[in-house]
Amino acid sequence: MLKTFLTATCALMIACSPAFATAKKPVGMGPVDGNKDGVVSSAEAIGAADKQFAHLDGNKDGNITAAEFTAAGKATLAKVPAKVLEKNKDRLAKAQKNRFAMLDGNKDGNITKEEMKTDMDKRHKAMDLNKDGNVTKEELTKFHAAKGKKK
Repeated sequence: MLKTFLTATCALMIACSPAFATAKKPVGMGPVDGNKDGVVSSAEAIGAADKQFAHLDGNKDGNITAAEFTAAGKATLAKVPAKVLEKNKDRLAKAQKNRFAMLDGNKDGNITKEEMKTDMDKRHKAMDLNKDGNVTKEELTKFHAAKGKKK
């Protein structure tokens, strides 16, 4: 059950945030690692933010509204078993709302491409534990393990 919940949470976070999943023990770098070398450079992270923005900006007006953000999350979560969603819908809705608020840096009710890139850059720097400009699987795992201990 926990594995299914984590899958649902990760699906929501991938659909509604720039690419890094939030599982405690990531198994791979996912779509952020564009060249699939097991390392995410700053350029790859920013590129992933651009792609994620394009995906979330449903009407292609250069802004992501709360409605567009929610719609993208629902589309992804449609693949998760209904039983899991029903049991965790309040937590997932709260996570989605919090993520939107986090990405909306100026709190105007929209996420711009620049806000998404700024968030990705900040997250990439936080995960780059040795400060070499790249995030490895090991760094990502350590980052999430430390983050989990703080809760």
